Amino acid sequence: IGHLVKVLSKRLSLTDAEWQIGHTKIFLKRDLASKLETLAHLRVRAAARVLGKVGRKIARERASRLLTAWVRLRLILIRKHREIAATNKISSVHRMFVVRKSYKITLQSAIRIQSD
Repeated sequence: IGHLVKVLSKRLSLTDAEWQIGHTKIFLKRDLASKLETLAHLRVRAAARVLGKVGRKIARERASRLLTAWVRLRLILIRKHREIAATNKISSVHRMFVVRKSYKITLQSAIRIQSD
């Protein structure tokens, strides 16, 4: 603990007169205690900022993955819809061709019967 206090003293440029180590406690002057409290508050705020950045990054990545998956699904559904529409159109044209051919044969037969 003494080493930790010395390191803090160096970082805060303090003298040994501003703190004293007891058997179970470290005694600080009021001014030093408020400095340490401010330092702790600043460290907590910095850590909160870092955690916030990490949290936003994770949320952005999750949203990106979700959006990518949704867009892929939407593209697959659009492609499937186009395939179904094309199949229906081809089927419709084929049915029309068959019916028209049958109608032409029937019409020609009717014309032959009337002309005889």
